Amino acid sequence: MLQSLQWVAFFVGAVLVLVPGGACEKQCTGTLAQVGAGCPDTFDGQRESFPACPSWSTTQIAYRCGDLIAFRNSDPNFTICYYDFISHQLVGAYQHTQTESFCGDQFSRIAGRTPLPDAMACTTTVDNVERTCTGSAPGDAGP
Repeated sequence: MLQSLQWVAFFVGAVLVLVPGGACEKQCTGTLAQVGAGCPDTFDGQRESFPACPSWSTTQIAYRCGDLIAFRNSDPNFTICYYDFISHQLVGAYQHTQTESFCGDQFSRIAGRTPLPDAMACTTTVDNVERTCTGSAPGDAGP
C-alpha cells in the first residue's frame, strides 16, 4: 500500500517534515448528516451541555476554535463536531479513522464549516473543557 501513498518532503528551517499524500491531494468530503452523524444538533461548549459518554470513550473535550466551538470524544477513531459560537448550531464535522475508509483511500473526511485547511488545527487551547468518562457513565474530571 506504500506505493499508493505519495510522500512529499520539504524543509522547514533545519527540520525535515514528511507529509503523507502531498500538498495537492483533494480533501475527502461528505454531507453533514454523514460525517456529523454522532454529533448533537446544538452545543454551547459548557461542561453541563456535554452529551452522555459513549461506552467506548474515555474523555470528552470542548474548545474554542476561532468562531467555532469544537467537541470530540476520545478514541483513535473519532469525530470532531463544530458548532457556531453564537447560535450553538452544528455547522461542520471532521471524521477520522485508523484505516483508509473514506473516498477509497482517505483516513478522514469533512463536512460543512471547519477550521480549514487543517481541521485538527485548534485541538489545544487554554480554554479546553474536559470530562472523564467511565464506561457509559460520565465522571467529572474537574475544571
